[in-house]
Amino acid sequence: MAKWLPPNGFTGRVQHLDARVGGSYRMSFTNFTTGNSHAFGGEHLELVPHETMRDTGQFDDPNLPDVMQTSVTLRAGLIDELHLAVRPILLGSGEHLWDGLDLHALGYARTHAIASERATHVFLSKRA
Repeated sequence: MAKWLPPNGFTGRVQHLDARVGGSYRMSFTNFTTGNSHAFGGEHLELVPHETMRDTGQFDDPNLPDVMQTSVTLRAGLIDELHLAVRPILLGSGEHLWDGLDLHALGYARTHAIASERATHVFLSKRA
């Protein structure tokens, strides 16, 4: 998780991981540039080895009170499809999580996006 979960420009550190359904985890992201860290934890809702991981997450920062739910689906050991639920929040002075990220060069295409009152859902697929 520490290698592939952090957003671009961040490192991840796992403090606790109980990798089973109902098990918990704690980790933190640290920004390369600013050194600012944000800790969070949650519970694993679904784990299917080499296929699916779905869990909850909540930041320790009281200014970020909502619980997130993250789903990761793997096919053939690679990420073929990605669903991002983006909710605008301000962490410190703000971080540009997508700066320098060229999804087209990485082989991904946005299949569709859905904007709601509280979040924007973006769906990406690996191009054949």
